[in-house]
Amino acid sequence: MFTRILFTISILTAILAGCKTVQTTAPTESYVNETIKAPLSNIAIPFDLGIAELEQAVNRELVGLLYADTSYTDNNNDNLKMQVFKSGNMNLRLTGNELAWELPLRLDINYGFNIKKLGMTFSDYRDYKGEIILKYRTKININEDWRLRTTTTTDGYTWVKSPTISIAGFDLPITVIANILLKSNSKTLEKSIDEAVASSIDMKKYAQMVVEMTQKAIKIPADYNLWVQFTPETVSSLPIAGANGRLVYKAAIAGRLNCYMDSVPLPQTNTALPILKITDKIDNDFNVNLLTNLPYPSIERITKQILKDTTIVMGNRKIKINDIRIYGSNKKMVIETDVSGSIRGKLYFTGIPTFNPTDTSLRIKDLQFDIKTRNIVIGSASWLFNGKIEQAIQSSMIIPIGNNIRTIETQLNNYIREVDLGHGFAIQGNLSKITVSDIILTNQSVKANVVFGGNLKAALLPPKQ
Repeated sequence: MFTRILFTISILTAILAGCKTVQTTAPTESYVNETIKAPLSNIAIPFDLGIAELEQAVNRELVGLLYADTSYTDNNNDNLKMQVFKSGNMNLRLTGNELAWELPLRLDINYGFNIKKLGMTFSDYRDYKGEIILKYRTKININEDWRLRTTTTTDGYTWVKSPTISIAGFDLPITVIANILLKSNSKTLEKSIDEAVASSIDMKKYAQMVVEMTQKAIKIPADYNLWVQFTPETVSSLPIAGANGRLVYKAAIAGRLNCYMDSVPLPQTNTALPILKITDKIDNDFNVNLLTNLPYPSIERITKQILKDTTIVMGNRKIKINDIRIYGSNKKMVIETDVSGSIRGKLYFTGIPTFNPTDTSLRIKDLQFDIKTRNIVIGSASWLFNGKIEQAIQSSMIIPIGNNIRTIETQLNNYIREVDLGHGFAIQGNLSKITVSDIILTNQSVKANVVFGGNLKAALLPPKQ
């Protein structure tokens, strides 16, 4: 009997000796006070005007009588009266940012002349008809205040029907007449061109519309309570250019586009259009910034479902994970495990939270024993440091970010495919990627900045039939 008791005691002693209790020190709980800022987005604003459309606009401006000279004594007593009518549509061509114009005109001329011959003076007034094409060139640029700047210069003329006549050796001065026409019509024509171009491509008006309308908090019609809002910061522009018979211009408003879940963003009051900066490159990449909140209890619950009561075998030793707590220490995530088995007590692990775009999940990389735990345990339980327990915890911590991020992406994509802003304008775009730009550990949760990337532009809708 005594022998049996001694044997039992020796077995218990061996078991107790093999099951060591450790007194570890928890990593200090601390958090970094950081503000997540959405990455910049570009809303491209393309303007595309066909030459035929601009031609029509100018021809609407120039109609009927364009010039009338009703005095014989003006222009240094030129003894000339003249009425000039538009005889056909103005034609134009485009090269780079320069427009070449041809304006066909019909001339009704009344010219007085005096001829001295053989001691006699002959004087008379005659009516003449003529047809001429005046030529002009116009360069188009844009200023920092969004206003178009046109520079028009004369480029000669071609007579279609010359009003020539010879009376007793006197010739009608058609060169003088053409020069008068070019000089007298240049201001009228320049004004008409300026007005036609400005009314056809009012970029400031459209850009102002886009800035004001995109700043409004917009509710996305979806299952989730989602709102989007854009905050403009800068505006840039390419120089105006011509391509394939069209006048092409592209600007972009850079700002920050945020998506809010379950909260309505405050209205924005700054609707002033930023100064336009001319640049040589513009893209239409944009990002929708969605700040998600992952409370530590939720992360613990998901992790416990997988790891709690799990036994990890390491040779002839075993460790059972009884409980888990998760918190932050500076920028690292701490996993506190309460274990029993071949060793008893609390083991602490630290790792860096990271984002997996494949399944939109939060994971832990570089998971390892906290340095304080390692220093305490390594002398008495070096067998722990074979990587099995770290691997088991790291592979089990796969935490979905937010609720159905892919569903939110689909709903956003459906929404931005074409958002009618009114006034004939729409926002058109598509999403093509998901990333997380920031992961911040706060005292209550892990905040992940989910970024939906794609391209976005403001477009003029075709007129409704």
